[in-house]
Amino acid sequence: MTLMGILSIVAYCAFLAGAAKSFRDNGSTASMLIMLAGILLDMLLSFLPMFGVKSLGADIKVFNSMLIFAIASGLCVWIIFFYCPCYAQKAAA
Repeated sequence: MTLMGILSIVAYCAFLAGAAKSFRDNGSTASMLIMLAGILLDMLLSFLPMFGVKSLGADIKVFNSMLIFAIASGLCVWIIFFYCPCYAQKAAA
């Protein structure tokens, strides 16, 4: 297993742990921070190979529609995660 694979698993597990804690604690700040750590690690794993960190590259040889769908889905998750807390704060005010 590569370093990229291990760190991706850690990022996904952190996000899921934060989501589980969020369901139990009704969206506490700690659960949001855990989820944020997972999202930021996922974003770093996505952007660092573009800036020259070759050890985190996925070495994808074919660029097909499933890859485009996966990238778009990941982008949607980031947008929803960062948008929803801001919207919830505005609605509560």
